[in-house]
Amino acid sequence: MPETQNSNNKKTVSKHSIFKSRKFKYGSAAIGLTAAFIAVIVAINVMFSALATNFKWYIDMTTEGLYTISDSVHELLDPMNDREDVKVKIIFCTTEDELDSSYYSRLVHQSAKLFEQDFEFIDIEYVDVNAHPGEVSAYRTTLGSTIRTNSVIITNTVSSDYRVFTTDSFYTLDSDTQEPYALNAEYKITTAIIQMTEKNPIAYFTVNHGETTDTSTLWNLLQDAGYDVREIDLLTEDIDYIDAQLIIINGPQYDFTGIEADVNEIKKIDDFLDNVGSLMVFMDASARSKQSFSNLDELLYEWGISYGDSVVYDPSNCINVDGTALISNYTEEGNGATLTKSMRTISNVPRTIVNYTMPIYVTYNNGESASIDQGTRDVSSVLTSSEKAYACGFDSNETVDTGTFNLMTLSTEQRYIDNEANYNYVLACGTTDFVSDKYIGSSTYGNVDILYSAMKTMGKITVPNGIEFKIFDNNELNISTSEAYAWTVILSALLPVVTIVTGIVVYIRRRRL
Repeated sequence: MPETQNSNNKKTVSKHSIFKSRKFKYGSAAIGLTAAFIAVIVAINVMFSALATNFKWYIDMTTEGLYTISDSVHELLDPMNDREDVKVKIIFCTTEDELDSSYYSRLVHQSAKLFEQDFEFIDIEYVDVNAHPGEVSAYRTTLGSTIRTNSVIITNTVSSDYRVFTTDSFYTLDSDTQEPYALNAEYKITTAIIQMTEKNPIAYFTVNHGETTDTSTLWNLLQDAGYDVREIDLLTEDIDYIDAQLIIINGPQYDFTGIEADVNEIKKIDDFLDNVGSLMVFMDASARSKQSFSNLDELLYEWGISYGDSVVYDPSNCINVDGTALISNYTEEGNGATLTKSMRTISNVPRTIVNYTMPIYVTYNNGESASIDQGTRDVSSVLTSSEKAYACGFDSNETVDTGTFNLMTLSTEQRYIDNEANYNYVLACGTTDFVSDKYIGSSTYGNVDILYSAMKTMGKITVPNGIEFKIFDNNELNISTSEAYAWTVILSALLPVVTIVTGIVVYIRRRRL
């Protein structure tokens, strides 16, 4: 019995001595310090993540710069930071949480936040339209319109001007699937701001000759570029010579009235051009094969333009099987070359497609300038076919001409008024397909860039060209694989390694004590 009791006492002493030993105390301290260090690291990570979200401490590594405001936007909007007449508010008609619950609305929301961050005159506001419909009722464009939870209002609070969009408006849709494939928020927000801060010149679409007008992509393009776009019936309406800068004739199916009529539409257009206005003409080969356009032809002839009664084919330089969707060449000389200059300087030059087009012949002798009262006119090519092209008559396989054809021309008039040089223009194209949704509704082709350049040349407005779509279904990192691997190691492994090494060092040092 004494021996058993003595054995139990030894066990008790042994247990107490373990808990009181220096090794146990220092080991416990090391574990505690390690746990505390890990807790601090986690707390710092949580705090930094919250700060990064609040103050947008992000590095945009997407190829398209999906989370960065482009330099083109800064060039247009930076000067407005010091203007007292510009105070822009972007109003989302729902809560922040609701916006961020959807991928598409979150991208629009993120874009607006970037604008708010980069420009002093822009603020964001959130109004729950379901709970407070009266707060946004003033922004209804018509009595029948409705402000919904997906509405986005952009307003200049100084002038009370505003634009109302839906979140879908900030995307470019695939022409086949009608699904969003690119974010266009930068362009939409920028053009809305420009439209509200500058006086919008008028661009007229002629009507009542079978033209394509308000349903066209070109109409929307002009609106986005800052024009006050309107229809005009020249038989019953007069042109506003003060505020109008541009007339568009898009695919007329029959001729305009001339001197033989009670109302001379051609004279109205001619007077507009004499008043330093500009003109765009997109002709339809099918209509021209059935109708005479003698009055319009006479006007264009004075500007050095004559449409050929044929269609241009070039099977070796086209994107379709019948050889009519031509991949056009960019001219490098003359005034017409200025419309493609910026495109020709980039590494990956976009293709411009001119489909089912008539050739355009220059009527001035040897391409020389024509003298007019107090000035001159000249005409130059913008787009041409290759030298392998040929032209066949309407609805005919018979070749009527071969060689390089003009597909688009730009006529320029320089006239001195009160000893000051004034310029106006006539842009002519042999097809309406050039401005169809297929070719200007996508950033794939260069058609839209040429139109923007033409608007900038013809008008006295700020055209926001150079703002690209941001394709979000191909957001690959623009860093190499080795760089991506290095960042992965640093961000994923560094902190755990530091924690482990620190714990080991502390343990070894305590053990030696």
